Amino acid sequence: MRLIAICVAVLCLCIGTQAAAQEVNRFVKVDSSFDHNKQTGFALDGAHTKVACETCHTGAVFKGVPKVCEKCHDGGMASGKTKQHPKTSNDCGLCHSTVKWSAVHVDHSPFVSGCFSCHNGDTATGKSELHIRARNDCADCHETSTWSIPQFDHVKVEGTCISCHDRLHANGKPFNHLPASNTCESCHVTTRWNVAAFDHTGITTSCFACHNNSRATGRPADHIPSTTDCETCHVITTWKDVHFDHAGALGNCVDCHDGRRATGKSATHLPTSNNCAACHIVTNWTTVAFDHSQTRAACFACHDNVKERGKPSTHIRTTNTCDDCHVTASWTTVAFDHSSARGTCFSCHDNTVARGKPPTHIRTTNTCDDCHVTTSWLAVTFDHSSAKGSCFSCHDNNVARGKPPTHIRTTNTCDDCHVTTSWTTVTFDHASSRGNCASCHDNTIARGKPPSHFLTRHACDDCHVTSAWTPVNYSHIGPGFADHGSGLICASCHIANTEKSVWKRPAFQPDCAACHAADFLPGAHIKYDSPAVVYYKVGELRDCAGACHIYTDSSLTAIKETRNGEHRANRGAW
Repeated sequence: MRLIAICVAVLCLCIGTQAAAQEVNRFVKVDSSFDHNKQTGFALDGAHTKVACETCHTGAVFKGVPKVCEKCHDGGMASGKTKQHPKTSNDCGLCHSTVKWSAVHVDHSPFVSGCFSCHNGDTATGKSELHIRARNDCADCHETSTWSIPQFDHVKVEGTCISCHDRLHANGKPFNHLPASNTCESCHVTTRWNVAAFDHTGITTSCFACHNNSRATGRPADHIPSTTDCETCHVITTWKDVHFDHAGALGNCVDCHDGRRATGKSATHLPTSNNCAACHIVTNWTTVAFDHSQTRAACFACHDNVKERGKPSTHIRTTNTCDDCHVTASWTTVAFDHSSARGTCFSCHDNTVARGKPPTHIRTTNTCDDCHVTTSWLAVTFDHSSAKGSCFSCHDNNVARGKPPTHIRTTNTCDDCHVTTSWTTVTFDHASSRGNCASCHDNTIARGKPPSHFLTRHACDDCHVTSAWTPVNYSHIGPGFADHGSGLICASCHIANTEKSVWKRPAFQPDCAACHAADFLPGAHIKYDSPAVVYYKVGELRDCAGACHIYTDSSLTAIKETRNGEHRANRGAW
C-alpha cells in the first residue's frame, strides 16, 4: 500500500499538475504509518511540521534532499544567514533550533580553541577599539555566560599599572593627584583603587622634600616659625599629632614663647618676670603649679593688684587679712563662719561692708534674720501670722507686691478672696458682693458678655446664676410666653437677635399659631362629622394649648368629644 502511494505521488509530480501534487501531498501527510525520521533520517519537528512537502521535495524528487540546515537555509530555498550574522561555520544546529529560528543558544562547551579564535572581530565580535590592552586570552576576564561583566584578575597582568591605567585604556591618575611617579603600586593596591597605603619607610629624603606645598601638603601659613625639619615635631603616622620635646630646646621659654614664634603671655597675664618655668611646666602649658608654702609674708604682700591679682572693686569691705576667708588651694573657695560675727546682720549687710537689701527689696525693718538665714541667703521663710495690719498695708506694690494692673476692681480687702498660703488660690463668694452683676462683669472689671451674646436688656442674673455661668435659665413672664421644654435656645424664636419676637404669622400673635401655623394639620382637627365632615381652621384653634371640641353635628349644640390640654409648650414633644 505504501509503495502504491509513493508511485502515485511520483506519477502526479511527473505529469506536472500542481493540483494533483498537492492532493497527493495531502494524502501522504495523513498517512500516520509513515515515519519521516525513520524512513529518511530527517525528523520533521518544530517549524518543519508546517512546511508543505513540495517545498523541499521540488519536482517530486525524494531522493537526495539535503538533511543539513545550511543546504536549504542558503538564502534561496529558505532564509539563511544575514549580512549581520557573525562569521561562523554553517552548522546552524549548534545555535538554532527548529522550534524558533530567532531563539539562539550558543553552547561554548564544544569549542576546544580559545575565545579569540572566534571573537577576533572577523568570525565573531571581538575586542573593541577602546578595550584595555590585554592578551587575547579572553577567558582571563570574561566568561561565556555573561560577556559584558568581566572578572578581572590583576595576577594575569604583565607590566606596570600605568601601562593600562593611563586614562585611555583604564582609569588613571586624576588631575588633582599628588605629584608622583607612575609607579602606582607604591601606594595603591589592586583590590581597591581608592585605598592608598603609603609607606614612608621607603623614603630616603627629608619630609620637606615632598611636603613643600607643591608635591604634597606642607606647612600652613599660620605655622609656627621653624626650620624645615618636620620630623622634629611631627610623625609620619599622624601628621596632626605633634610631639614636641622641650628637652632639646635651648635658651629660655620666652625665647620662643614671645607671642610671635609661639604663644606667649596673654594680655590678662599676671605681672611677672619672663621666667615662665617658675609656674608653668613644659608638658602642659595651662597647668600652673604654684606653691604658696614657699612664700614668706602675708597674702596681700603679693595680691595687691600690682604684683598679683588682689581684691576686685566689688569685694566686700574687709581688712587685708585674706586668709581669714580664702585658702591658697582655691581662691574662689570662701569659708565664712557667721557664728563668729558680732552684732546684727545689718551691721555688715548694709551694702557698704557687705551686700545688703537690693533696691527691689520689700519695705521692711533691717532685722534680716526675721526672714533670712545665714546658711542660704535666698532661702526666705516668711510667717504671715506675725504680720500686723491688713494685707494691703504691705501688698500695696510699694512695700510688697500687690494687685497687678489687670486685677478686677475690688476693695483692698485682699483676704476676701486670697489666702496667705497660696496667693494664686482664689475663692470668691458672690454673696458678699454688692450691686448687680454688670457692675463687675462689664469686660473691664471682670469678664462680661462676649460679642456673640444675645442682645438683651435683662440683667445677668435673670438668666445666669453665680454657682455656674452656664447653663442659662430664663422664665418667660405671662401665659402667652410659657417656657418651652424642648431645649430651644433664645435665637430659635428671636431670630432677629432682639428681645422682641419676630412673628411668622403676626395676625395670630401672641397665640401659638403665630409661630406654629405651618405645623397645623387640619385633618387631625375634626369640628363635626354630620351631615358631612368639617375640619377646624387654624384661626379657630390659634391657642394650641386651649380646648378643642368635636360636635355631633353642624348645629354645634351638642359636644361629642372634648379635648383639652393636647398641646403644652413645656412638654418634650408636640
